[in-house]
Amino acid sequence: MISFIIPAYNEEYYVGLTIDSINKSAEGLNLPYEIIVVNDNSSDNTKQIALNRGVAVVDATCRQLGRVRNVGASAASGDLFVFIDADTMINERVLKEIIQQSKKYKAGCNYGHYYDLKHSPMGHYSMKFYGWFLSKVWKVCAGYCIWCNASDFSDGFDEDYYLFEDVWFSRKFAKGSFYFGKQRVLTSGRKAWTHKFLLRMIPFLMKYAVKGKKILKDKKELQVWYDGVR
Repeated sequence: MISFIIPAYNEEYYVGLTIDSINKSAEGLNLPYEIIVVNDNSSDNTKQIALNRGVAVVDATCRQLGRVRNVGASAASGDLFVFIDADTMINERVLKEIIQQSKKYKAGCNYGHYYDLKHSPMGHYSMKFYGWFLSKVWKVCAGYCIWCNASDFSDGFDEDYYLFEDVWFSRKFAKGSFYFGKQRVLTSGRKAWTHKFLLRMIPFLMKYAVKGKKILKDKKELQVWYDGVR
């Protein structure tokens, strides 16, 4: 069985679409599955939307992505975990690839195409560059859609990190045991317009280059992700 785990904080505008995409894809492939939404102390209708769609909801107060994902995994009963961001939509092509590659690899990820940036050329190209940089230059995992065989999940995501926990998750696997997917999910590029993402990322990356990964363990240094804006 596949356990789809969705970490969610104030995602009322997106989480329903995410759940619907999972249902459509898994049922289209006739797969046994469960969906777990980890409601991370949302103050909006995230929890009710999930409940209305008949999925399991686990309440948490973490405000840290790695920890939220681990909470979901601890409640899962499947032999394959698929972690999907609450603003991301999966499809049958992605799911079929995950099933096939999970027989050969311990874990993997799928990058995303941004579906909501047509109104913002600058946002579109900045997020496209961000995705290209992750997959082609840095060659690390992106958090939109991450999967792992339950038997290989071990201690899960490193809860010391408030950011790039997906990067360190992928790097803990030996070379050749983590799969970088060819199929793409659809995800929101909202940070490009809610956070002025590129303008804020450039100084952050400069600071990261100087201070190193210790700032990834300091929530105060990471307000571009933790400022509460959705």
